This record gives sequence, C-alpha cells and structure tokens, in this order.
Amino acid sequence: IFAAAGVLLGVAVVNITNLLTARGITRLRELAVRRALGAPGGRLARALLIESAWLVGFGGLAGVVLAYLLVPLLVGLLPAAIPRVDGIGVTPVVLAFALGITAATALAVGIVPALLAARVYPERVLRAGGRGHTRSGGLTRLRSGLVVLEVALSVTLLIGSSLLATSFGRLWASERGFDAGGLVALRIVPDREAHRTRTERSTFLGDLDRALDALPGARASAVNSPPLSGLNSSNDVWVEHPTGEASTGLLAHISVTRPDYLAVLGVPVVRGRGFVPDDEGDTEPVALVNETLARAAWPDSNPVGARLRTLDDSTLVRTVVGVVADVRHRSLGTPVGPKVYLPAAQSRRSTHEWLIRTDGDLAETVAAAREVLGTLSPGTPLTRVLVLEEAIERSVAVPRIRALFVGALALPAVALSLLGIYGVLAFSVAERSREIGVRLALGASGGRVVREFTSSGVRLTAAGMAAGLGTALALSGLLEAFLFDVRAVDPFVYSLVSGVVLVIGALSAWLPARRAASIDPASSLQAE
Repeated sequence: IFAAAGVLLGVAVVNITNLLTARGITRLRELAVRRALGAPGGRLARALLIESAWLVGFGGLAGVVLAYLLVPLLVGLLPAAIPRVDGIGVTPVVLAFALGITAATALAVGIVPALLAARVYPERVLRAGGRGHTRSGGLTRLRSGLVVLEVALSVTLLIGSSLLATSFGRLWASERGFDAGGLVALRIVPDREAHRTRTERSTFLGDLDRALDALPGARASAVNSPPLSGLNSSNDVWVEHPTGEASTGLLAHISVTRPDYLAVLGVPVVRGRGFVPDDEGDTEPVALVNETLARAAWPDSNPVGARLRTLDDSTLVRTVVGVVADVRHRSLGTPVGPKVYLPAAQSRRSTHEWLIRTDGDLAETVAAAREVLGTLSPGTPLTRVLVLEEAIERSVAVPRIRALFVGALALPAVALSLLGIYGVLAFSVAERSREIGVRLALGASGGRVVREFTSSGVRLTAAGMAAGLGTALALSGLLEAFLFDVRAVDPFVYSLVSGVVLVIGALSAWLPARRAASIDPASSLQAE
C-alpha cells in the first residue's frame, strides 16, 4: 500500500511538472523580456521554484488537514488482526515525513520550469515574436516523455491492483470444504477444582456433549481444533504401505473428533466410512484421512484398509476406514495440507472445542449453551466464542483491505495519466492553431486532423503502456507472496489492463483532436 501511494505521488509529480512546464512555455516571452532587461537566469529560476513551492506547500498543508480528518476513518476500515492498529495516527514523526515529502515534491515539480527559465535566450524568443521557440523539439519531447512516464507508472499500479483484486475474488470464492452458515465454536475447558480426576472430566465432557446436542434446533460435537480457530495441532504421521515398502513420514494436522463431528461441520466422507459410536478405546484403532493425504501417501491404491501411526501413539497402528473431503483449516488462503482424523475415545488429546450448528439465532444458541454449562459445572467458564462466518471474514480481511486500498490509489493514478495525455495534446492544439487553420483553409479535412492528433495520443499511450507492462513484469516477483490462485504474470489481467488503458487513452486524445478539427481558419488567421 505504501508503494502504491508512492507511485500515485510520482504520477501526480510528473503531471504537475508537465503542467508547470507548459505554463513556463507560455511565459517564455515574459521571461525573455526580463532577461533582456538584466534579470539573471538564476533569479528567474528561483522565482519559478518559489512559485512551485507555494503551490506544493498549500497542497501539502491540505494533505495534512485531510489526514487528520480521514485517517481515523481509514483506521476504522482496517482489520483488528493488523498489529498495533490502534497506534496509527498523524504523529509528529508522520508530520515530519509529510514535510520532507512536500519539500522533495516542490523541488521535483519546479526543477524543469526553473531550468527552462534559466536557459531562455531573449534574442531567439523576441525575434520569433513569442512563437517558434515554444515549438522547440526538445521541450516537446520532454513533455511527451513525462506523459509516457506517468502512463507507465499508472499502468504498473493498475496491473498490481487488478492482480490483487483478482486474487481476493478467487480467495473469497475458494472451496472451504464446509458450510459456515449457522456454525459457532465454543471453547470449554473443565474446571480442575470441580473435576479433579480424568474420569470426572471425561464424565463431565460426555454430559456436556449430550446437553449441547439436545439444544433446540442445534447439533453439537467436540473437536480439539475447529477450522479457522487459529489452533493448529500438527504431528508426524508414518504411513505403512501394503507392498512392504518402508513407512513414509508426513507432517499432518491431527483432528480429534467425536463421531458426529463431520456431519455437524458438513464434511462428506468420499470413500469408506466415518466414525461410529462403536469406535471406542477397546476396539480396533481407526483413523480417517483427507483427500490430500490420500493422494500423497497412496497415489495408486485405495487408502481404505491401509495402516498408519502418529507420533502421539507411535506404537499404536491404526487402520484407515475412510477418506473425507478437504477442509481449509488455518485460513482460506492457506493451501490444504495432509490431515488425519482420530476418534476422541481412542486418543489422549483433549477435545475442549464444541462445534454447534443451529438453524436459529446464533446469539440465542450461545446464551443457551452458557446456561447449560452453568447448570452442569458453575465453575467452568466459556472461554471463547468463535462464529465461523466471522472467522472467514477475518481470514480474508487483510487481502480485502490490500486490494481495496491499492485499487483506490490506482484509479486516480490512471485518471491523472490520461489527464496528462489530454493536456499535452490540448496544449499542442493551442500552440499549432495557426498551422491547423492554414491547413484547413487549404482544404485539409477535419477527419484527417482528428486522426493525426488522436494517433499522437495513442502513440504516447502505447509507449507508456509498453513501459508499464515491462515494469510490471520486472516487479512481478514482489507480488507473488500476496496472491492466491493467480499468477503474478497473468495474461488475462495484463491484456485487460492494456486494452482498457489504450481505449481510454485514445478517448483522451480524441477530445482535443475534435477541438483541433473545429478550428475556424478565418478566426485563427485574423488572430495572428
């Protein structure tokens, strides 16, 4: 976001430099007269620099005032997951930075007009009657080059924002593996004073599981770490191959659940069976695996019936009885990894998270769960309430803000660059009005004039667009880490941005071209 703001500032600097250069060209006769009367070139340059400093200074002051007004509103849009978000504000350090940026901007926008004033030649300008010198090829190329630069910067920024927006759209639409509607996770850790022994805690958890599952319109089941909760319980898993090959070691997430957990979460069993109440501690040890683990460990065979061991119980060999669909556990943007499900009755891990799905109001369901908990164990607190839909929102909050802010900065950058194209061509039309009038008087068609000026604008746009595409390609690696399911060099995004910029650039050139074609030859020549 900071880089995008810098690019927008760069586009604004180039645009204002172009405008001030055009203004300096219109003042060449005045500057030439002042030089002829003895004013040193350095004094004229300082005068123009001071004018630029006043202009930029007022802009910087307005920016600081806007920052005081808008930063609190912008901070309100930021997700709470951003570290130290409450400390964001217009501090003395920020004011000092703004002062430095304002000074640098004043120098950047004023240097070209100042050099123009310092190097004006009175005899040439006065001999030309104020014309001729203004048509200097060097100045024309300079102003065209500035337009190409700002188009290149804005295209680079627009490509970046388009990639981020595409990435966020695909992230939001990505397959989550479960339906978050009506799901809430409650963390309940038994009070050690009230439930001293393992048997007492196990009895309490069983009673709580049945009581929560009996809530009106609700289904409940326990798990050690629900999706998007921030809890990650990974461990080493060794997979035994039926062919007698050596066991394969994998790092997998371990999910310890009660039999109806998958049904509550809405995760289908795609092969084999799920857990059943008969999967108790004194029966055959079993496990479920997700599709990612099944593909990694048994790419060419049926995982059902295969065996594995986990680091928790390295001597306990479990039989895989089913394969379940993949679930995004850490966040929507984190790729699905290998996962093993273990029945709670056959694991030493604690299941202190209850997942409840309700058809009614979530707040009422949570209140009812608190009441049930208070009845069963008054000393046991409800330590956390996690609404899964809100967890998904938090999971994508930073990518959303990133795409929103960078896009909001890219649009004015593109608008400024197109304004630059319009300004250069409009100035050229005003500069060449006599020439255009003569050509029209001699029989040139208005359509030909329109095509000539429009093609000039399209060439500037195309040159800037090519430079912007090259810059975006060179910087694509910097964006790779922020993108989901989209390449940093995405042909569709690059083509779309190129086409849009080219069309709008041609429109920006067409408007002054139409004005050129509407010049009245008689009026133009009489003005001369």
